[in-house]
Parts: sequence; C-alpha cells; structure tokens
Amino acid sequence: MKNTFDVRKPSGEEIFKATKKYGIDPITSEHIPELGEIRRKGFLFGPPNCKKQDFKYWHVNYDSVLSMKFLKEERLQELLVYHYVTKFTADQTNSLDHLNGVPEARGVDLEVELHLWIEPISGKMIKYEDAAIAYFYDIKTKKRLFPWNKFHNSFEEITVSRKIAEAKQHLQKELWLKKTIPLSFVLLALIVLLIGYKFLEKLLWRLYLTVSLIALCGTGLTFMIYSSMKSNNRTLQYNEFENECENFHFAITKEITKSVNALYPVKSLFDIYPNLKNDEFVRFVKDFQNLQNLKFPISYAPLIAHSDKVQFESTSLDHRNLPVKLFEMNASNKKVSVEKRNYYAPIYYIEPQLGNISPIGFDLLSNETRKKTLQRASKTFEIATTELIYLVQYSEKKPGLLLVLAIQDNSKSPRIIKGFITSPISIDKLFHNAFISKQLNSDIFLEVHDNFGNLIYSTNKISNLDRQLNQKSTVQVADRAWSLSFHGSKSFGSVQNKSFENFVLIIGILFTALISTFLFFVLSDDRKKVMETNKRLAAELDERERAEKKLIDVEQFAYIASHDLQQPLRTVSNYIGLINDFIPDDTKKEIEPFIKTISGATSRMQELIKDLLEYSRLGKEDNKTEVNCNELLNNIITDLESMIQGQNALITFDKLPIINGYKSGLNSVFQNLINNAIKFNTSDKVSTVHIQCRVLADEYLFEVIDNGIGIESRYLDKIFAIFQRLHSEKEFSGTGIGLAQCKKIVELHGGRIGVSSIPMVGSTFYFTIPK
Repeated sequence: MKNTFDVRKPSGEEIFKATKKYGIDPITSEHIPELGEIRRKGFLFGPPNCKKQDFKYWHVNYDSVLSMKFLKEERLQELLVYHYVTKFTADQTNSLDHLNGVPEARGVDLEVELHLWIEPISGKMIKYEDAAIAYFYDIKTKKRLFPWNKFHNSFEEITVSRKIAEAKQHLQKELWLKKTIPLSFVLLALIVLLIGYKFLEKLLWRLYLTVSLIALCGTGLTFMIYSSMKSNNRTLQYNEFENECENFHFAITKEITKSVNALYPVKSLFDIYPNLKNDEFVRFVKDFQNLQNLKFPISYAPLIAHSDKVQFESTSLDHRNLPVKLFEMNASNKKVSVEKRNYYAPIYYIEPQLGNISPIGFDLLSNETRKKTLQRASKTFEIATTELIYLVQYSEKKPGLLLVLAIQDNSKSPRIIKGFITSPISIDKLFHNAFISKQLNSDIFLEVHDNFGNLIYSTNKISNLDRQLNQKSTVQVADRAWSLSFHGSKSFGSVQNKSFENFVLIIGILFTALISTFLFFVLSDDRKKVMETNKRLAAELDERERAEKKLIDVEQFAYIASHDLQQPLRTVSNYIGLINDFIPDDTKKEIEPFIKTISGATSRMQELIKDLLEYSRLGKEDNKTEVNCNELLNNIITDLESMIQGQNALITFDKLPIINGYKSGLNSVFQNLINNAIKFNTSDKVSTVHIQCRVLADEYLFEVIDNGIGIESRYLDKIFAIFQRLHSEKEFSGTGIGLAQCKKIVELHGGRIGVSSIPMVGSTFYFTIPK
C-alpha cells in the first residue's frame, strides 16, 4: 500500500509532502515488517475481534509504533465502537527541512494526542482525531526553544458516516454468514428430524409438538430476516442520504474553488503590466470568466493616499468616461462622500460591468469588516475572506462575502501594497449555481454556518424537522471554513423499502402458517400409506435379494461348469493326439482333416471355457490400488509383442494418469481392446492403435483409437453382449466374451463403456473410470 501525506496552505501552496509504502496482512490487518522502506510492526487500523485490550498501532505518517490505550465504549450512529487514546512525541525535522534554520541549527518535534475509534469485530477505524503542538528545538543540545505551530486533524463527519455504513454492512454480512445461514440449516435439520420422529411415534402429543416447533422456528426466522432487512434498509437509506450530501458538498466546493482560484491569474496580469488600463483589465477578465465559466464579478481597487485623492478623482474615468467619485455607505445604506482618512481603496475596474457599476468608487476601507480583511490580505499576500456582509451592488440587502488578494508594487523597494483584486460573491447566487449543477433532494434541508457559528444560508426553516438523518461537512473558503449541516427525516427515500419490509414480514408469517397447517394434516393422516409403502419397499427388497441370489447362482454355475468341463476337454485333446500317433501313415492323409477339425474345435472350446471362467471370476478382486496406466500399457505391449510383430502393428499412447482401480481388471480391458484393434484389420495396411485420456471434472475418459475394419452402426449396441460375434471363425477367431468382460470390469469401477465407428475407417472404444 502507498500513503501520501500532503499538507498545504488554504491557497493550495504546498507546505510539505511525504509518500510512504508499506505492506498489510489482509486477514489480520497487521503490518508485514518485510514490506516497505522500513520495518513496521503493529496494526494499520485496529485488531479484528478485539476485546477492549490495548494494541500496538503504527502511525504511518509519523513512522512510529504507538501503544493505544482502551478508554471506553461509545456508540456512533448506533454502531458500537471502542475509543482508544495515546500521547506521544514525534520528530518531524526531516519532513520540515524547508523551514528557517531546519535542520542545520533547529529541529522540530510534535507533542501529539491521538484518539482512534475502532469497530471491534472488523477492526476498522471509524473515526480519527489528533491535536498537536510543534516546537523548535536546538539540534546540538536537544533543548526545546519555542512553539512553531499547532494543528488538529480529524475525519470529516461525512467520512465518519461512510465508514460507519461500511462497518454496518460488514457486520450484516458476518451475521448472515456466521449466524443466520447456519441457524437456518440447523432449523431445517431439526424440522426433518422431527418429521422423521413423528412417523415412528404413535402418541398424539408428538404431532402437536412437531408442528408447534416448526411454526416457532419459521416465525423466528421470518422476524430475523425482517430485522436484517430493516437494518440493511436503514444503511441503504443513510448511504443514499450521504451520497446526496456529498454530491452537493462537491458542487459548492467546486463553485467556491473556481472563484478563489480566479484571483491569482488577475494578480499575475498586474505583475506583468503594472500600468494596466480599464479596457485591458475588462478584456482580460471577460475572456478569463468566459473560459472558466465564472458567475461572479472581479474588480480592482487601487490603494490611494489621501494626498492623491483629488488627482485620482479628477483623472480617473469609469467605463462611461465619467469621473470616479469616492463614496461610502452611511447607516441608512445611502451613498455619501468619503470621510477623510490616510488611505482609500475605491473600486475602480470591474467586470462584468452590467449590473455591477454601482460599486465603482466605493471605498473598501470605509467599512470595518472589509478594512480588517484588506489588512489581513496585506500581511499574508494570500486570499482573505470577509465575514458575512451586505454587497454594495444591490439596492436591497443581499448577504455575501468578499474575496480579497493584495497586489504589490514591484518597482519600489521595499515593496508596498499597490491595490487589491476583489471578488464579491452573493450567497444566494453561490448556492443557486451549486443547486443547478447538483440538485439537492427536496427531502434534505441544508444549513450553512461560518467558523464563528453564524448562520450564512438555509434552504428552509427546519426547527421542527424530525432530524433522524444528519450529516456535516466542512468547506474551505480561502482562509475561512464553513460548516454544512444536512438534515433529513426518517421518511427520506425509505417509503418503498418500508413497504417491502412489511410485505416480507406478512408473507413470511403466512408462509409459516401455511407450512405448519399443511404439515399438521400430512403428519396426522392415516399411517396406512406409510405401512403400505413400507410393505412395498420390503417386497421390492425381497425381490432384489432373490434376483441377486439368482445372479450369484448363475455365476457359481458358470464357474463350476467351466471348471468341470476343463478335464473332459483335456481328455479329448489327449486321445486325439494318441489316435494321431497310432494311425498308419497310409491312412493318415484320409482322416487328417477330420482330426484337425476335432482338434480345432477342442481348442476353441477350451478357449471359450477359459474366457467364461475368467468372466465368472470378475469382481472377486477385493481392493482397489493405485494403477500407473503407463506401466500397465508397457507390460501389455511386451506381452503382445509376437502378435504386434506378426501383424506389423504400431501401438502408441499419450502420457496417462495414475488412477485408483482393480489392476488385473484394467489390464484385461486394455489388452482386450488392443488385441481386437490389431486383429480386426485388413492385411493390406499397417494396424495403428493409439490410446489417450482426457481428465474430466469427476472422471477419466480413456479412448482406444484404431484404423481397423470398423463396425456397422446397427451392431454398436450388441457387441458388448456375451458370446456376441459379428464374424465367422474363418474370418476372425474369438469367443465373443472379450468385450463383455470389458463392460463388466468398467461397470465394476462405476464407469461406462461405448464405441463410435466408421466402417473401413476405424473405431474408437472409450470408457470412463471415476476419480
């Protein structure tokens, strides 16, 4: 994170500026010592879930760790906060090295009292306030010399309100995540348990207890949601109110800033052209006002000694070429000749002239309020602002203020005051312009006070207003500050929200009543339906058990039959060999075809019995293990090496995953599919087989791709049935059990198997294994 500490004068001139970088743990809010230009320890704001204990706070502007002491609990706009305080000394010599004698002979240190208001759950800083006195001290002896300055920093009320709203939203979110939602699940589980318990109980009072608890839980949850919505709507209402106030605050600040900043370019014009004439002044100011869209006049008042008064009045002409006569206003607000005084400051040039010619010749030094402002501007050479005054250009009493900027005569030494640039600002026009740019909601009322507490402006009489919503902010007017107080009633922007709150409450109660009534009738219904359901389920269970027993019997029969048939077949095979040995050579040729036919049929029968025996044993493997599919395929390719070389086949595979399964079963699946891919091919092309795997969300999808003879679409659903063959023994040898074995093995894993094929192009056998 980066923090910029920027201190300026009211004119905007920079006093000093410092930028610091630091790291913050987003969970604990503590500084990360390893990040930033120095090692910082302590919290950025406050510790989350603090329990009124003291904590270490690193103040990034002072670059020091502070021990914040718990003071008391407070409530800010209904938000509970902990108030902490500390006092400390901070050396600011390095930041203020532009001051006279700093740091060569003098240093600067601060005596600071710091207050923090922390929201205890989130640790967010809601409010900040410090007060400090700066002292010069001797660099060599470290002895304190004398005070240099004092200042006070604090969050504006508009900032505090924003932080309160953010904290309330955070707490509301925490309430939902940690309490409301878990409690809702608990209540739901309780309802389910009670319903289940009711079906096992015959006592009638259990029924009433169940329905009563459901009604109570539903009503409680409804009121919890209603309360949460009400609190959230209050926060939204205040956010809307705050946004309205902030928008208007920015609008009035913009209007004031434009007027204040307009005086400096005019002053620069006099610095460049010391003998500036009326028409030149009017032309420049007019163009500048049009460019900046300024709404207030700008005037020039030269400083005239009494000895030069007669000459000034005889030689100075206004825009009508009439002599300028100096005047002042009496107690009856009438123009009278100026009294004799050492100096005069009459308004001479003014633009725009339309509607503003009446002040020409008015002596600004004739009024005590204006005189003090001119004196203050002469000392600081910054813009000074009067208190609330009545502007001269209006016949009726219109309140306003006067901005004053002194002009020096650079041709003389020492420099003396030559005159003053002024800008009279009508309060009504100022706020009217702000209202045009950012129309304030009609339900919000505004009061503006100066730094002495005097009322400057008010949108309406609001003494009897229900001030539930209140907001304050400060506007800097050159060297003065105005306090803007916004007030809104509890009905501000909330009528629709309140209607929806009540609607949710009514709907929640009605829904709870409906559910409770429905459950009452459901739970009190005759239990015959439950008993019938139980009987039907029991019958289905018995039927399933019988089917499973039959399946077991079939598998046992297949195992016993295939096992017992092995011996007779071996006997037949042995006797065929003996017959072949005892037959004379002259008759062998005649019966050799018969012997070969019997021998081939015996071999196929043995192969069929062997495959059937393996099929019956599928599923007997107890435990799944980790299977490295890459190693598995390498072993299979080695086992099928003679077949691969004999068919001149090419077997490739991508990098395959390590999966959890039955190793021997997976070995059979891959071996059967590869064996079929090589076998079912034409002799005029090289057989290619490629194995790949795609990792899906919850399963692995294996694909075995070949360039064989393919399968017609009408047979795709039949090839996985046991003993299902599509070709004669003369075309392709086999028992018709291999793909049935693959299907059973894949299904034992909880997967599925299938095939897509194009005749004479190739086939893709795919199967899935769950993760």
